[in-house]
Amino acid sequence: MVDDPQEQREIRAARRQSRGREVNETVVEMKAAGMLVIVCECADDACADTFEITPRDYEVIRHQPTHFAVRHGHVYPEVERVVAEHDEYVVVEKMRKAAEVAAQADPRRTFVTAEDADTDIDQTG
Repeated sequence: MVDDPQEQREIRAARRQSRGREVNETVVEMKAAGMLVIVCECADDACADTFEITPRDYEVIRHQPTHFAVRHGHVYPEVERVVAEHDEYVVVEKMRKAAEVAAQADPRRTFVTAEDADTDIDQTG
């Protein structure tokens, strides 16, 4: 059991975002071309917002297990930082314990190598 309230928030946020990402993984598998409509991967349990993203942009984000696509205004600065901004969404990177939890919960974790983890995402758009 984690006693630190900040660490508890980080863990909850990362788990929530990982659940959203799992839903989005299914959507990506079902639609290989065109625009995707994905669920916001923010840490708000009540959020069900959606937005459009290209499959390529989603794949670029997913290349980093600690990165999530969230709507503008859905950023939790105590557990994440914005690493890229786009018209419909921003890309956030989990920090500290939240990053560890997000990486462990990544459904693609067996496919990410140490070399992959050093790749930056495209911040244009």
